[in-house]
Amino acid sequence: MSPAFERVGDSIGESGPVGWRCPDRFDDWLRVPVPLESTHPRFDIRRARPEEFEAIYDLVDESFGRRRPRALYEWFYRRNPFGLARCWIVIDRGSGKIVSSSASWPWPIAHGDEAVDGTLGADTAVAPAWQRLGIDRLRPEVWRSHPWTPTTVESRRRLSRRCCAA
Repeated sequence: MSPAFERVGDSIGESGPVGWRCPDRFDDWLRVPVPLESTHPRFDIRRARPEEFEAIYDLVDESFGRRRPRALYEWFYRRNPFGLARCWIVIDRGSGKIVSSSASWPWPIAHGDEAVDGTLGADTAVAPAWQRLGIDRLRPEVWRSHPWTPTTVESRRRLSRRCCAA
């Protein structure tokens, strides 16, 4: 379980919605070992670094056939008051290009009176030339092996682990 969020007020502002503030744990998320790696001969699957976010923005724009304002991407991926986006990417080994991406954004979830780590599912995209070829099925096995992924809040008001301990 990650560190608790700290309540700092009751308004939306720089500290985040409803005044919650927490440390950005992106570096910890990026460094923690992931037990599984891609076994596909053509694709690498890994966590994206912030310097790759621009390529992810381009991929999402290309995949959906429209260009979002960069300021919107920047807020979601870099300036979210709860931390940097957590993105998993699929890279074609031959070209070195990102062909698929899935992002989530850190966001606190209320569990009674307690705020616990949570994420909002975000942009998931596959490059048009790679769509309908099963690329999106490559990512989940590796992504789910990350020790932080299986933490859930069950309806019985207790935290549980589906797969792995953190």
